[in-house]
Amino acid sequence: MRGLLKPLEAAPEFGSLVQGLAKKFKQQMVFGLSGSQRSYLIAGLAAKVKSPVLIVTTGEQEALALDEDLKSLLPGMTVCHFPVLQLQPYHVLARSREVAAQRLQVMEKLCRGEQIVVIAPVEALLRRLVPPAEFRKAAFCLSIGERVEPALICRKLLDQGYERVELVENRGQFAVRGGLLDLFPMTAHLPVRLEFFDDEIDSMRFFEATNQRSVERLERIEVFPAREMVVGDRVWETARVALTAEYESQLRRLKRAGNVEGMQQLTAWVAEILENRGEIEQYLPYFYREVVSLLDYLPAGAPVLVDEPGRAWEVVEAIQRERAETYSELLIKGQVLPSQFQGCMDLQQLQKAFAGCLVVYCSLLPRTPRYLEPEKVVSFPAK
Repeated sequence: MRGLLKPLEAAPEFGSLVQGLAKKFKQQMVFGLSGSQRSYLIAGLAAKVKSPVLIVTTGEQEALALDEDLKSLLPGMTVCHFPVLQLQPYHVLARSREVAAQRLQVMEKLCRGEQIVVIAPVEALLRRLVPPAEFRKAAFCLSIGERVEPALICRKLLDQGYERVELVENRGQFAVRGGLLDLFPMTAHLPVRLEFFDDEIDSMRFFEATNQRSVERLERIEVFPAREMVVGDRVWETARVALTAEYESQLRRLKRAGNVEGMQQLTAWVAEILENRGEIEQYLPYFYREVVSLLDYLPAGAPVLVDEPGRAWEVVEAIQRERAETYSELLIKGQVLPSQFQGCMDLQQLQKAFAGCLVVYCSLLPRTPRYLEPEKVVSFPAK
């Protein structure tokens, strides 16, 4: 399949683009390609560089189509889709474990330093993430012969967002029965069974959840969080103080406005989150002040390709306007706090994040969008 890329690699335009990446140009602009032609170019760049590559599309549909193209063009490489996580400001929408697993898989692989190709709709980049150092720190390893109390593993799993059940059936679950601990990591295809002899891990193997049959023995496993939002006790205490202070301030505003119903709603849900530490993704700004996105999980010098940047900026601005209207209404109803609005980046923050990367902007028409000042412009004649 790599033979398909040889004509592209021989093209002077492609060589010029690769040379720009080698010279660490922050902005390059590519004109003249669309559809499968653009997929071809992206595949060539991904095969050429020795680092992860992030491709940003205007929407989910475009991301899925590109994902299919690149998996055909790059059979020897890992191509991952980083889908949009749909969160309402005041509760988490029902979402499939598959979406959560896809996002966590990307974060894990980037933390491990794997050379992968990531495809993400621009909306998926807007959602702020936990700093990569915190996400890595939450992971832990288990090995054959290691001495560790099963109760300690259970506490770690609960802190990472795993659900304790009687029988493991789905990702993100674990169960304890006598000297056995069954665990289904969020990014694994099969659950893992650990057998203990006292406090020593005696055996470790994958097994089928449907019939409990062993499939493959393991020597070691690295367990990453079952959710994106990982919070230690110290960080939780800092967030609790900040959230409580803002709650009291917002409560006074609602009281001055005579909004009794809003005061009641605000008090009820703030008490719920402080007591139960439930779904906390929408409260990330209280836990981590630093603005972090998927771009921060990339190593230095990793190329980022943005498809149709003009259209992508329009999508971001539309999302930004819609969120501002929604939050204004919910503030009056006592269903959100002001800082929750900062859970997503705006266009200016996104562009600032891009400024630290080596970005190749791809557009069909020879028009440089506003906000861009490319250091190199390459036009591809193609058919």
